[in-house]
Amino acid sequence: MARAASGSSSWSSASSVPDAGDDGICWSPVAYREGPLDYEPAVNCRCRKKAARWISWSILNPGRRYFTCMTCRAGGCEFWKWYDDDNTSPFVKQLAHYEEMLFQRVEGTDWRRTVAEKQELN
Repeated sequence: MARAASGSSSWSSASSVPDAGDDGICWSPVAYREGPLDYEPAVNCRCRKKAARWISWSILNPGRRYFTCMTCRAGGCEFWKWYDDDNTSPFVKQLAHYEEMLFQRVEGTDWRRTVAEKQELN
């Protein structure tokens, strides 16, 4: 699968720090059809450079686009702005909620299995 840049690869609504590579650029598990700078008209950040446009995959804002400074993690400015209105359908929000519930169940199951295995060893 192709790697595509995104500032929201593993962001959650509670965490505002993405996982980043050595170069400070974040990668998304979703392949994008356009790069973060492939848009017009340009929106400039406080560094006077073209801001990157990312797609949020958080629980609260799935699929919603936003701008950030392209070099914010490497000493750039803290520019951040929504690109579009919050028009996420209730269906998509419900799917995201179910996904979160599923992850919580799986994590709980793994935890219970680990506890049971440790009890067997003792």
